[in-house]
Amino acid sequence: MSQLRIFLLCAVIGVTGGALYDLLFLLFSPWKKRAAGIARDLLFCLLFLGWYLFCSLALGLPRMRLYLFAGCLAGFFLYLKSFHKTVAFLSEKLYNKIKARKPKKRKHCLWRERGIASRKIRRSGSR
Repeated sequence: MSQLRIFLLCAVIGVTGGALYDLLFLLFSPWKKRAAGIARDLLFCLLFLGWYLFCSLALGLPRMRLYLFAGCLAGFFLYLKSFHKTVAFLSEKLYNKIKARKPKKRKHCLWRERGIASRKIRRSGSR
């Protein structure tokens, strides 16, 4: 295979890696702790490494060369600069729709339920 074709394949692998990172970010978003961020990044590195190894063996890519690494980085940054904005917009719309469907909790006001709020309470001695 030509080096340009291999570089473009690595760029596609990088784009899918960016999508994987977004997916993991959405899955770990309920937890705002630093440990969750570290776990997310480690899980991403392991999953991306597995994805790269699978693709390199399936497509018959040569041994690790600098332009393979550059292709993966270029694809990842291409994803972040283009597709990430679309995915972020769509996930925000989905989040807002889910949040809008969720019933709001009402605070119970015992005075209104008992009708006390509408009554005029007379003070003792003020006639």
